[in-house]
Amino acid sequence: MQNEIEEAATSRFRNLSNNWLWPLRIGTIVVIFLAVNQAFNFHFFVGYTLLSNMYMYTLLLLVIPTIFILLPITETASKNRIPWYDLLLALATIIVIYFFITNSLQMMQNGWELSAPLYASYVSMLFGS
Repeated sequence: MQNEIEEAATSRFRNLSNNWLWPLRIGTIVVIFLAVNQAFNFHFFVGYTLLSNMYMYTLLLLVIPTIFILLPITETASKNRIPWYDLLLALATIIVIYFFITNSLQMMQNGWELSAPLYASYVSMLFGS
């Protein structure tokens, strides 16, 4: 009974080698340190507490690409290797979220939720937003 529960809980994840697991483990540790830094204002890493949107985007950068690495697209997809399209989606996610991180201060100062600059509007049109 216990083995069935454990197998059901882990059966949907890929069997990754240590080459893939170590970056995920390090990312998890960084997420924990960022959360502690933000919650208690310890000024880890950068010497100041991150802006709220920069903090959230950084968490997204560390968490969302792991979904493409850990979970196959279907139950029948291979669990022993990572296909090229999952790597491409993870890379695209990293690029888009990195854009948000680098522009987070401008977003706060210039009110992008009301009026984003033209280049950001054009890029968002490419992605269908």
